[in-house]
Amino acid sequence: MAELVEKVSMPTSMYGSELWSALTSYDVLTLERFLRFTAKMCQNLPTRTRTDMSLSLIGRLPIIAKIDLRKLLFFHKLCSMKTKCLTQKLFEYQLALFNIRGKASQRGFTDIYSVLEEYNLLNHITVYSHSSIIPPKLTWERRAKTAIRQYNMEPWTLRVTEDPEFARLIVVQTVAQR
Repeated sequence: MAELVEKVSMPTSMYGSELWSALTSYDVLTLERFLRFTAKMCQNLPTRTRTDMSLSLIGRLPIIAKIDLRKLLFFHKLCSMKTKCLTQKLFEYQLALFNIRGKASQRGFTDIYSVLEEYNLLNHITVYSHSSIIPPKLTWERRAKTAIRQYNMEPWTLRVTEDPEFARLIVVQTVAQR
């Protein structure tokens, strides 16, 4: 069931998320509710089960992390396009305007910039701006996934170590990782 949700429901609900900008907290909450519901349903857990535990058991990150990953992969795709491509030229123009006018100037590019900033990947946009060099696709994907996982694991680790109810969950996860 989890595989079905991961391969059918999630892509359908996340369609076009690379272009979503200025998501409201209500938008994120609506998507999170879907993720929480499917996580509990896939594990046959009651709906009153703590969300952080049900998500942790199957290793799911918050929905905003999935959206951010899609944005980072889209950014790489834009940077990797051939220079003759109109889309690439428009991207280069937007990047140049952003570099001149700053963060408050453009809505769409500001969103990508914020995601890069949040996960400490800004050095890649600086390198790309000056030399048009971007890491290969697999390297970029690995870096993006690692940065997102590290960013989201820190608060989770703090919660796990401070909350006595997580003692059993830690044992379950340790056994599952072997």
